Amino acid sequence: MLVVVGIVIAVQLGNWNELRKEKKEEQFLLQSLKKDFEKNLENLNTDYELNEINLNGLFRLLEIIRAQDPSPDLDEINKILTELNSWGTVDFNSASIDDIKNSGKIQIIENEILRNRLSDWPAVVQDLGEEGRIMVDHFMNFVMPAMAKIYPLVSTDALNFHSDLYARPNLPKSKNKFDITDLYGLEIESLLYMHTANFDYILKADLEAMEKVKTILELIETGIKPE
Repeated sequence: MLVVVGIVIAVQLGNWNELRKEKKEEQFLLQSLKKDFEKNLENLNTDYELNEINLNGLFRLLEIIRAQDPSPDLDEINKILTELNSWGTVDFNSASIDDIKNSGKIQIIENEILRNRLSDWPAVVQDLGEEGRIMVDHFMNFVMPAMAKIYPLVSTDALNFHSDLYARPNLPKSKNKFDITDLYGLEIESLLYMHTANFDYILKADLEAMEKVKTILELIETGIKPE
């Protein structure tokens, strides 16, 4: 009897120690996840703000085209085209997610809803990246080549964003003459409209991703125990 009782106690102590170890490891994982997803939310907000500037610029450029003004504000057009050459791309922090995926530690996390959300997260990142690739491909393969045929892109400041970092002088404005009415053509208007639609999808994806990150952070907070 004493031997049996001793064995039972030893097993229970072993289970208790193992459980305590898992709980400690869960808290470490939750803290790591919290840091990563807080940074992800910050990056998504930055991404959204930059893409929103581009979308508003596209709306304004389409307004200029519809107005058919023979003497538009070329500085404003140059500014919009400059902004279009820079778009938001999210660099997601994934160290904690990768660790959980590669080690199989996801079962350590007690909250089943959180486990499911974390399992779904890579698909969210993939979808957002795909939306970005569609936008960039359309811009580089269709919008820019069409604009280059009718508008002096060298007059924009697209290449001057970082010139001060390596002491390169800004490029001079173009001396080539162009016909502003070429900007008002159907092809350019349609291409810019499609580019607007792409940015609209990206902003929608940004907002959906932000809501998912906020939900994940809320679930993480409920699992973190005060020290």
